[in-house]
Amino acid sequence: MKLGVRAAALSAGSITALVYALCTAFCVLVSESTLAYVTTVFFHIDVSGLYRPITWESFIVSLLGWSLGTDVVAGAMAWLYNRLARTPVYE
Repeated sequence: MKLGVRAAALSAGSITALVYALCTAFCVLVSESTLAYVTTVFFHIDVSGLYRPITWESFIVSLLGWSLGTDVVAGAMAWLYNRLARTPVYE
């Protein structure tokens, strides 16, 4: 089976952008509840000191950074899979 490099990259980048936008919406709309939830999920570490205000500029830069970064990694993984899958496996 061969993976489509472009399809894998585009789908991973799109899902990452969607998840990032959803998480940012939670941070903006219900920041106290989100901080409390994240604190309980990460082994009771207080993450309130890590919170910083979200601006449109920081949102867009981070959205592009995360989605393009994931795009590149998923494309590289699909390419590497295709490259290694055509190599014969010796038992």
